[in-house]
Amino acid sequence: MQIRSSIINRATVGAAVAGVPGVSFQDTRSRDGWYEPIREFRARDGRNGFEIFLSGTSPYRSQHDREEHAATWTEWGLVIAALYFVDPHAEIGQYKDKADFEQQTATYRNGETPWLEAA
Repeated sequence: MQIRSSIINRATVGAAVAGVPGVSFQDTRSRDGWYEPIREFRARDGRNGFEIFLSGTSPYRSQHDREEHAATWTEWGLVIAALYFVDPHAEIGQYKDKADFEQQTATYRNGETPWLEAA
């Protein structure tokens, strides 16, 4: 997942992931021979850019690393909500900003969105 923000930094991303039990980074494989949990880049619009892949508690294997289990939608939602707490104007994955994230995820789990209460 890619994150674009003027406020979020590498430490913010690390703290957001560390705050969700059972979730950890997967290698972004952006540099051969090095484990790289967070790939940093400069977005075209000048904002900070990050790319991350997460493993978690899903019973399904991760598409990025078939040796690990994927993070669940709820686990991803908790990480994203923590990032939107820091910067509600960030672009995270398919979400243009926090309002878009809340609108798109409001219908999951019969209207229950635990990540909205967490943020």
